[in-house]
Amino acid sequence: MTENYNISTDFSNNFNQTNFHTEIAASSLSSKFQYIERIDSDIVVHFTESLSESEKTILDTLVTNHDSTTNTIYNSLININLNNNKINSTVFERVASFNYEGSLKVGPIQNLLFSSYADSGITNYTVRIFDKTNNLVIEESNFTNTSEDINELTPINNIPETRATIEVLIKKTGGPSNKYVHVNSITFYF
Repeated sequence: MTENYNISTDFSNNFNQTNFHTEIAASSLSSKFQYIERIDSDIVVHFTESLSESEKTILDTLVTNHDSTTNTIYNSLININLNNNKINSTVFERVASFNYEGSLKVGPIQNLLFSSYADSGITNYTVRIFDKTNNLVIEESNFTNTSEDINELTPINNIPETRATIEVLIKKTGGPSNKYVHVNSITFYF
């Protein structure tokens, strides 16, 4: 027996077959559940027998509450601890660098997180990730937080395919000379 749905009308174009399979298998419908078949934008859910009206309501609720997000699993990371590095420069200052073997060898840089904040009185601060070998900006963003927070740099572009030296550059904008940007750690995820 089958129940039919459409990705566009029933799932609002957000469908993850693996997640939906897990959601059904974890429900009270698991004993009757067989498999999910996707035919273009149609979803056919196969069961060993017809669903009762209350079971159909459960399945419809699973469709409505379906979570299509996927969790990214990283293969490796590079964590650089800067031990309360204080940046006071209004021009880019190198605070860290590392040798990256390239996306062809270790995979692309998928995410970049760093722990940082600026003293109050600083307008903002800019973090630039720079491929020194190929003279390309990988990512550059401005931040304004004045309490320590974990910030994310996205989107990540110009990822080198082969070995390159990657630099982390930071500068502040505004504020007196006794006001600093504080960066404690930077983590690259592959």
